[in-house]
Amino acid sequence: MLEDNIKGMMIGAAIGDALGYPLEIMGNKNTDGTKIQSVQTFTDWIRVHKNRYFKCTEEIKAGTYSDDTQLTLCVSRSYKNGVFSPQTMALELSEWLAYQTGGGRAVKAAAKNINFKNADESIWYKNFYEGYTYSGGNGALMRITPHIAANVKNKEFTAGLKNAIKDCLITHGHPHAIIAQIFYFTFLWVLTNKLPAEKAFKVAKEECTKRSLKNIGLLPDEWFEKYLENNGCSYEKIEEITMKEFLNKALIVENAIKSNMPEKNLYEKLQATGKFKGSGINTALAAAYTVIKNDRSSFAETVLIPANIFQCDTDTTACVAGAAKGLILGLAGIEKTLVSTLQDTEYIKLCAQALYNGSGHHAFQPSLTDKPLEYYRKNLTEINHGEVLKTRLFGSAVIVEKNMNETLLTARIKTQNPEFTLIIKKIPK
Repeated sequence: MLEDNIKGMMIGAAIGDALGYPLEIMGNKNTDGTKIQSVQTFTDWIRVHKNRYFKCTEEIKAGTYSDDTQLTLCVSRSYKNGVFSPQTMALELSEWLAYQTGGGRAVKAAAKNINFKNADESIWYKNFYEGYTYSGGNGALMRITPHIAANVKNKEFTAGLKNAIKDCLITHGHPHAIIAQIFYFTFLWVLTNKLPAEKAFKVAKEECTKRSLKNIGLLPDEWFEKYLENNGCSYEKIEEITMKEFLNKALIVENAIKSNMPEKNLYEKLQATGKFKGSGINTALAAAYTVIKNDRSSFAETVLIPANIFQCDTDTTACVAGAAKGLILGLAGIEKTLVSTLQDTEYIKLCAQALYNGSGHHAFQPSLTDKPLEYYRKNLTEINHGEVLKTRLFGSAVIVEKNMNETLLTARIKTQNPEFTLIIKKIPK
């Protein structure tokens, strides 16, 4: 049943994210204080936050997901009765800043540029923050699954792809992100038709060559004019250069499939490790190859490969690979211990089901009279365990856990109807 595959896709992406999260940054620790060297399943661990000004630690529970799944759920809540709302997504991004975990530079910059009170449905082509035209990372790729889930039942490929591109353009303006969005949306879409992953790769590659951003017909001329003004080079020219790079790297993948190249070697050839590991194209191609090469492996065996590749964007690559593998196997084909341990499993299933059926599951209505989450984060020391918060986007939420170590104050918050988890943090003065 396709609905089980859609649930598998969204749960699989979240599990991949959570498995890859501990090794996203080198230096994180096991609970016994030793450095994390590899991940084999869900376990409690310690995240080490540091920059040149401070260092602090955070205890992470087994199955906790990161920004990849947080943003995926933001997109899920932005669909109302089967229709994607860029305005709602913008409000979600604005609020996400207060509870984000491991968010990338581009998505955070985009979110900071959004005015909660004034954002409207045109925000998807107007959010030109500083650096927008250079943002080609995988922050949009990681949140692509709701666009598949919401459009596949009615076979609305073009509508779903356009929504995925609109979503991408809210935060990312470089073709590295946009081409990756077209490629992986198509890759996942073909997999819903029960075709082999290698066939899906070929179809997705071909789709990219047919879809320049201008001929898709989404954007007004003013976007391309502002792009040129901000970048100094036209989008069309940058897209042409990037498409050549994409096709060259796709050829590397095709040759790797023939030679059965080890994933680590292929990731290095694609530059999916090291300095350019955050590129949307590099991540999408690396994840697709992992799924193709491991077509007879279990879900866990497949996603643990990118989750453990040194200097890879472990959480996002495992998230994206997990989406495809979960889609292929269905929810029933994913190891039950991983499903049961994952943070917010039931809520993610609810999102997948609602998106697939085109029903409205987001009971929250924005309120300008209630407080933003950032207000509660800043005043976390004064808020007590069990206290009910009135939030401007999520309605009532309850502090279900509050912890303080030597360097960090954290609170676990549960929203109500439907219930999911928000974790906010503050470094005490």
